[in-house]
Amino acid sequence: MTETPANDLNLGHFGTASYNSKAGKWSFTRNPNIGKLEQLGFWKEVIPPQVQSSPSEPHRPLRVIEQATKTLIDEFPDLAPAAKYLPEHEAVSAALTTAIATYDASVGELMSFGSIPSKGASDRRTRQVIASAGGETGNILRLHFLLTERNGWGNDKDTYLEALSTSNGDAGFWNEDAAPIQQVCFSHAEDCNSFLAIRLPARTALFNPVYHLHRKVSAQSRFLPCPPSAFEMCPIGNVPIGDTGNVPHADVAFNPYYQRQIAIVDQEWNWFVFDIDGGHRNRRYAVSRSVTGNMSMFDEPGPKSEYTNTANSAKEDGWARIMWVGDANTILVCSRRHMELFNLKEGIQPLPHPSLIDRHTPNWILDVRRHPTNVARFFVLTSSRLYLLHVTCPNDMPDVDTIEGAHVILTWVHFRAAEDTTLQLYSQITSDEGMTSMILLVVSLY
Repeated sequence: MTETPANDLNLGHFGTASYNSKAGKWSFTRNPNIGKLEQLGFWKEVIPPQVQSSPSEPHRPLRVIEQATKTLIDEFPDLAPAAKYLPEHEAVSAALTTAIATYDASVGELMSFGSIPSKGASDRRTRQVIASAGGETGNILRLHFLLTERNGWGNDKDTYLEALSTSNGDAGFWNEDAAPIQQVCFSHAEDCNSFLAIRLPARTALFNPVYHLHRKVSAQSRFLPCPPSAFEMCPIGNVPIGDTGNVPHADVAFNPYYQRQIAIVDQEWNWFVFDIDGGHRNRRYAVSRSVTGNMSMFDEPGPKSEYTNTANSAKEDGWARIMWVGDANTILVCSRRHMELFNLKEGIQPLPHPSLIDRHTPNWILDVRRHPTNVARFFVLTSSRLYLLHVTCPNDMPDVDTIEGAHVILTWVHFRAAEDTTLQLYSQITSDEGMTSMILLVVSLY
């Protein structure tokens, strides 16, 4: 109805559209060029960054490396036989250090939200808290209270937004190993008494944190002087890598239906389910292994591709994920190139699912997330596509015509560079006038 120049952008407009036949153009009831955006408040740092180390050094010229090697040999003559190999390995080490500084596949989420009860109060009130990793190398576990505050523009009190904020005052700290924390994970129990797990290079540690109505002397660490705090971390158990085959853990997750059960997958795709017992009437907690499996335990026979998973493969970076989907007895285990679905109600029963990665291509699985509002659905992000899958568990089968397992209900090509392995998924629930919607973000760290 109107001629549009070829260089016009194909963007949406605000308000109701009407067409002026005489002028030959559209008009809209809202003009986005009128007015200006005004910032809501000012940025302020309430929690320091989880890692405060200096950035990695830039790549050094070869002559500088050779001179540094000569100086090193003068100080340590025992290294002389390996002198010719040091410059080459120094360049490789610098590249790896730079890559890990941008994205480390062994590191999961370093911030988690939960609820903890008060200790000693008759009503056992609970408060929202945030757990995060901090310190110069990300080696300190921190707890802060979450508050709700109103943010407005100027002196106008009629228009404001409510948002979560952390308290600037009291905080709790824990540091026992002086090792970098690789994951922080709260359970989400229905009774608002959340367990907390942190993944370290040599173990996974479990806590049942509480808070006091008044500050008390904190448990001291030989690496960190801890000030008095209202928080008490209350360690309840450990799962050292020595109990799981001496392979570093890659991911830990709580059973969302029963927080006394956790799952761990290691960097060679062995996975374990542990039960947390005790804790009632002053009984000590005990962590015991109940199920053990491996992603290759039900592999189909046939020729293997150069990209096929093997425990000794050097083509992957140790990334793996494990989570409950569908119900309390079904878990999903993922490596970079393989996905498996298991039902644990009666032994380990594999469930059918689609193959999202062609074994003859170098594509990877980059991230997996549960759907925030539908327990039977989950997202899988690969190097080329975003998938939404639906899970039908054995307990969900109302008739013989229902097929158990997972199937794809939505797929979307994202056209991001296949070499970008830093892509991650984040979901956010929004509510407006009784309508609940979900925002799904695909974020790259590059």
